[in-house]
Amino acid sequence: MDDLKTIIATFSAEEQKRFAQFVQRQRTRKDRKDLQLFRLLRQARDVSTEELSQRLYPEAPNPVAYYAVRQRLLQQVIEFILLKRWQDDQAQTASITGLLSLAEYLLESGHDALAWQFLRKAAQQAEEREQFDLLQTVLHRQLEHADSDGAEPLEELITRWQANRQRVDEEARATVAYSVIRQRLQNAKQQGLVLDFEAIVEEVLRTYDLTGVVGKRPRLAFQLVQMARSAVLVRKDFYAFEPFLLERYRQVAAEPGFGPHHWSLQVGWLYLIAHVQYRNRKFRASLDTLASLQPLLAHKHHPQFQPASALLRAANQAMLGELPAAIAQLEALLQHSALPVPVQLNARLNLAFYLFQTGDYRQANRVLQAIRHTDGWCEKKMGKEWVLKRNLSELILHYELGDPDLVEQKLRSIDRRLGKWLQQPAYANVRVYLQFLKKMLAQPTQVTHEAFQQDVEASFAFAPTEQEDLQSMQFYAWLKAKMVRRPYAEVLRELTHLL
Repeated sequence: MDDLKTIIATFSAEEQKRFAQFVQRQRTRKDRKDLQLFRLLRQARDVSTEELSQRLYPEAPNPVAYYAVRQRLLQQVIEFILLKRWQDDQAQTASITGLLSLAEYLLESGHDALAWQFLRKAAQQAEEREQFDLLQTVLHRQLEHADSDGAEPLEELITRWQANRQRVDEEARATVAYSVIRQRLQNAKQQGLVLDFEAIVEEVLRTYDLTGVVGKRPRLAFQLVQMARSAVLVRKDFYAFEPFLLERYRQVAAEPGFGPHHWSLQVGWLYLIAHVQYRNRKFRASLDTLASLQPLLAHKHHPQFQPASALLRAANQAMLGELPAAIAQLEALLQHSALPVPVQLNARLNLAFYLFQTGDYRQANRVLQAIRHTDGWCEKKMGKEWVLKRNLSELILHYELGDPDLVEQKLRSIDRRLGKWLQQPAYANVRVYLQFLKKMLAQPTQVTHEAFQQDVEASFAFAPTEQEDLQSMQFYAWLKAKMVRRPYAEVLRELTHLL
């Protein structure tokens, strides 16, 4: 894919709109070539350089002019991203640097005592927000002006500077330690080993003398659980991850606790807890955790967690048999035009799955068809796991719709696109599942025979019931429902211990 197109594809619908306004900020023109090129590149399909040049200059293609427009657009994109990142970061750092700049101005103007008031405020904010590099800069300024009016005792400043220097060093060591932990988790994943989060984390933290440090820093602790979760999402080991996640949360909540400036960390943490509870089939507990999120989300708008919470709430409702509520929630969510692409895709796929559970196969098919992107495009946006879920959903849907040709076509597509990837040990059950779908397609009358059922039961390697991955159970439940001639939703709830 075109590199510039790849960057533009990361923009949400709202960001694309804001970028177009950004390009026009200095001079509004209807025939801006850079804006025309942007609109061509944001299309889903790939467009060759020759076609782009032809579209921009239909009368006489001009490669030199096209290259100049492309460079201008790239510069606009860079400036837009820099501005966006500055705006995203400014809540954390801008007020501190602003106070520091004001203090420096006052020192230069000879108003030392007033300057020290702002230096103290800057130091306090930097410490509260765990911005220790910035705090070190503030402390340097305080030491430089320790002999001015309003200054604090030099001994206290030196003590504070030394203590913060240690925290800066701890942050640096934490960066190294987290890289080592990430690699250990990755190696365990690749080798198919059991992930012992506590053992790996404690060993590395002990090596870098960080055992007692991470639990006292909400930001460092949250980075740690996010890193562990990335390994969990691949291995589906949510059962082992839940106690690790909850214990880390309890440690931070007890001491030092979540302050006003840890709002986004606390929201993120509670969302992770709600998600792991859902994956471990604790649906009521997950809904309760999501409910505890609402006051925090109402306090401040956060574009990431509002739609994510809606998706997770609907997922819990669906598993509790509250399908109409789950469907209504996702239909309402999809009415928002500014949803990020991952949210849109997840909402449509989940909505189709809930409609499938109700037996409304044609409406489920219409929802899936509304995802007009290819598997290749979706893989770049969402990853192979999502593409696999989409294909499996389409497989069983077309089976129910009585479209054997489409089922065969989809099976070949999975073999072609994902076959090599599915050879990993973690996907052994997926390979077995696909083989049984092929058998069902070839001999549909055999599905309800006892021999077929015994073959199915003997072929899958499931974890203990409480540890088995929920998404795997959702697809297996459909196969079991066909074997026992019972409604899919009923069998699914039975397998997840809700009946």
